Amino acid sequence: MANMRNIKKEINGLTNEVISDCFLHLYMHKDKNRKEVTGIMKDTLKTRNDLIYKVNHFDSGDSKKIKKHFGKIRSELVDKMDGHFEKLSEITKETSDSVKK
Repeated sequence: MANMRNIKKEINGLTNEVISDCFLHLYMHKDKNRKEVTGIMKDTLKTRNDLIYKVNHFDSGDSKKIKKHFGKIRSELVDKMDGHFEKLSEITKETSDSVKK
């Protein structure tokens, strides 16, 4: 099903963006806030696995239900990844502000 393939690509793409930003933060700021950033990475991977599970396990049947199911997954993906990006941005801002002082 093409829809499943596309949503899996979206999930993996956004997950990879968050993880790569986390690695970039760790590289730029060495050991500062390492626990918090690795926590974001773990949460991101858990979210990814949960969403992929939801994509693979759904009740097939009415096309409206399927469309609604995938719509919920997409909105959850955007909400969760946006939250992870915001957390990382806050940590990066705090780290940058402390470096400036």
